[in-house]
Amino acid sequence: MPRDSSGDAQRHARGSAFPETGDTDTNLPGRKTRASRLRNAAAVARAASEAAGENGTITIVCAGRAENPGGFSIDDLYTAGVLVQRLEALGGNALTEWAQAARLLAIAEPDPLAVLWYSAAGRAVIRLGLEGDVVYAAVQDVSEVVPRLGMQLHLTG
Repeated sequence: MPRDSSGDAQRHARGSAFPETGDTDTNLPGRKTRASRLRNAAAVARAASEAAGENGTITIVCAGRAENPGGFSIDDLYTAGVLVQRLEALGGNALTEWAQAARLLAIAEPDPLAVLWYSAAGRAVIRLGLEGDVVYAAVQDVSEVVPRLGMQLHLTG
């Protein structure tokens, strides 16, 4: 969606649920890779928007699941859709079809717990008896923490 009809530069949100984009290296020069989840979606959207600037591109790469590398994950697509919604609220974005699909999923099901509870990841956590973790993960926009990937953390003590 353009910001307005005056031809202002548009930022782009490229959503990809599959690794064929080949652009997941977090150590590329100038690349600013952030980790998002529902709990910090608004904070990550702000950080990504600021990092991209007016003419930049924001690429959303879904993590997937270890037992299905590169495969579809409904909870990832839903989280991407929430992130796209937060980015749209900050200004117009031209969306790929993947980003549009993710956004539409988040619009169609406004209750993130409903999505997470029945996702493969959610069912796996519930089987471990950790239902509270699924409920915790479903809460949106309560954290301002924006992890940057590709950075090393050194603990001393």
